[in-house]
Amino acid sequence: MYGGVSGGPWFSKIDWTSGTGDIIGNVGGGNDADVDWLTYSPVHGDWFFKLYDAAKRNVSKIDHGNTYQQPKLPYSMGSGETWTHARFLASGEYTGDGKGDLIVVWTDGEVTLYIGDGNGGFTGERQLAAPNATWENVKSLTGGDFSGGSGSDLLVVWNSGEVRILPDVGTNGLSSGIKIADSGSTWKYADQIVGGNFGTANNVTDLLVRWSDGEVTDYTAVGDKGFGTEHQLRKPDDAWRDATLVTAGDFTGGANWDTLIRWADSRVIQYQDTSPSGLGNEIQMAAPQSIWTHDTVMTAGSYDGNGWPDDLVIRWSDGETTMYTRTGTSFGDEHTLVQPK
Repeated sequence: MYGGVSGGPWFSKIDWTSGTGDIIGNVGGGNDADVDWLTYSPVHGDWFFKLYDAAKRNVSKIDHGNTYQQPKLPYSMGSGETWTHARFLASGEYTGDGKGDLIVVWTDGEVTLYIGDGNGGFTGERQLAAPNATWENVKSLTGGDFSGGSGSDLLVVWNSGEVRILPDVGTNGLSSGIKIADSGSTWKYADQIVGGNFGTANNVTDLLVRWSDGEVTDYTAVGDKGFGTEHQLRKPDDAWRDATLVTAGDFTGGANWDTLIRWADSRVIQYQDTSPSGLGNEIQMAAPQSIWTHDTVMTAGSYDGNGWPDDLVIRWSDGETTMYTRTGTSFGDEHTLVQPK
């Protein structure tokens, strides 16, 4: 945008059909180098809306005694530069309000909770753990309902092989949790884990594991007493070592959840209706050598208004973070949560 656009409206959202939207600012200008891709806007505050309301009512003075309602401003989740350090994402209803939330583990061991608004966005951030060495050594983690409480739990595998369930995470910080595997256990070879409903109940009490030798197993009825029943879905397989990213959600509405795999060649494959008897029917969602080679972290959860765990969150290599709502056999509507660095 070049000279001449200054003063134009800055929208937080717009309905192209009706020609209406929420204006939160006015375009101000670029930087000293006069580049065309950069522009700024101050965000309109309370005094702006008081003045605007007074102008509409054709009054010469602003009534200081009245409170004027301004549009809800979009919550900023930070910069793409920051999000290049988001190492793990875990979906769940951690606050117990029925709306999907997002836990992020950063490269320095900090753990934060982003509170979902139930409409595909987030309303705020809570720090659950300050940067620390313990959480720097997480190997994999997932959300689920493993302890039977009112909110979602975290199941965490550390590099040492120790595994813990952190029940009902909430907003007040992380407990030490319940240890279900000791340091030095075979779980140090669990490269990726994802919670889901893979054949035992309506709750997220099952665990899919991709091991370092390419074996894939499904543990049903995981809880604070242990890992439940193990089902081998794939024998050790060199090809499955290239299953770079794994997540799960209910994308097709079947009896069980579906598994998404992003392979090293950037293919994205959906395995429908994963159960103790197998991974399920295979559907290709992205071809080899596609843009999905830049998919660095992913998770699926229930973030929009349909109340279904079919929303896919992707953190790309440049820090851009995207939500694909109502994903099915193809990717759903794309919404940018964080702009690229």
